Amino acid sequence: MSVYIVMEYVRSNMQKVIESAQILNFGPKHINLITYNLACTLNFIHSAGIMHRDLNPNNILIDDLCNVKICDFGLSRSIIPLSQNKKRRALSQHVCARNYRAPEICLYEPEYDKPSDIWSAGCCLA
Repeated sequence: MSVYIVMEYVRSNMQKVIESAQILNFGPKHINLITYNLACTLNFIHSAGIMHRDLNPNNILIDDLCNVKICDFGLSRSIIPLSQNKKRRALSQHVCARNYRAPEICLYEPEYDKPSDIWSAGCCLA
């Protein structure tokens, strides 16, 4: 038995856009649209109870209309809300590229949550 996943092809990612001359054509409207779309995408995966944990410019896909998609969920984990009394499993401290790693991960905090993805997204946008 085989499982095939068919997904939409997106030609570019944020890293390619930053390194290309195409970035010179971007104005404030483009940046605002990309920021908004990235925030909506993160809100969607966080509301589903998933933490990405490896957000960097290579994992943020951008199409010609500035639509944003997040890829590479290899390090992602499901998260249990802190309000529940269930025991949370320990999360690895060696996630995300160093440049985009949140302070709580750098300081080896035993537990971290969705804000670490928000920090990474902010670093990518900056």
